[in-house]
Amino acid sequence: MLLHLTIALHTIVVTSRADSPPTPPTTPVTTLTTATTPVTIHTPATTPPHQHVVDRVPRPFTISANSSIRISSKIKEEDNFLLFEAHCRASAVLMSFVADPNTNYVNSTSPALIYMNDMAMDIRDPGVYIINPHPYPVVVLAMVKAYTATDPVPGYCMTVNSKGGVWPKPFLTLDWNSALIRLNFSRASHLGTSLECNDLHSVQYKVYQRYLPRDGWGEGTRDQQFHEAIKTFSEIEDIEKWGQSVTSLGAHVDRLVFASYSPTGSLYAVIAVQGNGSSVYALGHTYGCDVDPLTGVCPDTAHTVTKVVCAINIFTGLLMAFAGHRFFMASQFLFGFYTGSVVGYILLSITFSPDFVEIFSLTTLCGLTMAILVSGLWFFLGIPVLSVLLPTLEVGVMVASCILFLPQMNIPSLTTDLYYWLVFLCLILAMPVILLAFTQKASILSCVIVGSTSLTLPIDYFLGTGLRFIFINVVRRATHPRFYLALIQPSLQMEDLMVVACWLAVSAAALLTQLLVERRRPPFPPAPFQQWRWRREVNMEGEEGETAPLLSDDESVGRAEPVASPVVGYILGHRPVTGIPQASPAIVRGEVQVQGRGRAGVVPGNSSGRVRDIFKPPSLEDRPAYQYSPRQGEEWVATT
Repeated sequence: MLLHLTIALHTIVVTSRADSPPTPPTTPVTTLTTATTPVTIHTPATTPPHQHVVDRVPRPFTISANSSIRISSKIKEEDNFLLFEAHCRASAVLMSFVADPNTNYVNSTSPALIYMNDMAMDIRDPGVYIINPHPYPVVVLAMVKAYTATDPVPGYCMTVNSKGGVWPKPFLTLDWNSALIRLNFSRASHLGTSLECNDLHSVQYKVYQRYLPRDGWGEGTRDQQFHEAIKTFSEIEDIEKWGQSVTSLGAHVDRLVFASYSPTGSLYAVIAVQGNGSSVYALGHTYGCDVDPLTGVCPDTAHTVTKVVCAINIFTGLLMAFAGHRFFMASQFLFGFYTGSVVGYILLSITFSPDFVEIFSLTTLCGLTMAILVSGLWFFLGIPVLSVLLPTLEVGVMVASCILFLPQMNIPSLTTDLYYWLVFLCLILAMPVILLAFTQKASILSCVIVGSTSLTLPIDYFLGTGLRFIFINVVRRATHPRFYLALIQPSLQMEDLMVVACWLAVSAAALLTQLLVERRRPPFPPAPFQQWRWRREVNMEGEEGETAPLLSDDESVGRAEPVASPVVGYILGHRPVTGIPQASPAIVRGEVQVQGRGRAGVVPGNSSGRVRDIFKPPSLEDRPAYQYSPRQGEEWVATT
């Protein structure tokens, strides 16, 4: 939740609102196409499709532009049904039992069909056609799995459409928007026992998710990494080994919602278990975006100003992490800007539907307004505890965001908004309760944590890792109406752990640096307005009362001990301030100690221990009995 960074990073995710005309909230990945939407295949009639025999091991095939291939498999007597599936990383392909389909085909990046051994079909040969309707070649990964009569048929409980369509439906349906990925599938049952579909607990479903390697990380090309992930995620043993088991947070086990971490791709697998048998639905995959078929990556929709803001945050993060408490006024301005920007963005997103330019301008205005208010609070009042409260609250927001980002927080009770925000608020308030007793240390720690995070998140964005979603998910929860059902599965890979290690290392180095720099300094600097008040009152008094001799000729003068600098604010371990000490010589006579120019000291004989405002000049009754001239004091210093 840092400066414009959080807002800028979030607009990366939702920037499609500004770059394109209004579109439906979701983009389908897998669709059933009926006779109402025929597909024209530009394949010469005299050129039959290439024939390929496949098995359980995925095999890559290159399909030329506007052409097709046919994959088949030998069926054994004990096989009850065959599940054919194909996977294309960037483009949707068609799968059908006929070469030129007008109906009963699947249009998807992961199409699948089931051939039943005893079904009365015009096509008796166990094979399917994979059709490329695009004007460019594509690479698909195809395989077939055979199952026996004890295994449930994936998608068997789907309601048959009277207008036609594919049945059973063994594939996963994925659709997404800027914040969510929705996974749907039809229930499974044994072949020929449709009455079991009425028993919702007859089949147990296990859903697994696995993240694909990020672009630019790992060995091999994008297609090679994708093919390797499919090969190691097709069998039940491999799915349970490499996947993360998830459970729907809603009322339906066949309807799951995931947080989108685009452009990081993810694989989804569903295992149906009934009695002693089990089967696997065709795998599904998505990148949470419309992958460019030519480049093979998600389009870069980030605005230039977003990248500029991220670059600026690297330098402001360094300044705050290593010298935030030293430049206390500047850190107060930044803390206020962070809070105003985030709160303003959330309120504007809930209330209106602005485009990118409007949301960016209004968010900046909210941040500047809050920054001026927070800076003015310290400028005029100079109360350390009050000024450190907001930074500790921001540390609480970061801690709460990190805790709720853990997969262990995927529990149904947190889907209730009241419960979620109550837990979030309690985690936020825990930080001020713990830290405010140590005001100076709390200020230093807040500068270190907020500054190192402001430094790390732009680097995370430029590297393409996923740590920024720790804070983006909180913004999504506040602004997106259905994000409460989303499963938060962190996409922690090796590159993420490297960034986390650097994050912790910078935080430790910054904390040590600030503690060493501030160990002999006053806990807090004086407030600028209080300093101006004091100087103004001193100047108004003039030097009228300071013409009396400072010392008599017969008085012995002893050199006073050095006096410490003023301490502003109460810190554990420090005694309260009883006056404004000075670095000028102190003259001691009898039991009266005279300090500074026109300032009252402390009379040791006074047991009441008078305490006064350290920025306010002394009144007449507080003045010492001995008047002195500054010129005489300067001559005395010169002679000694």
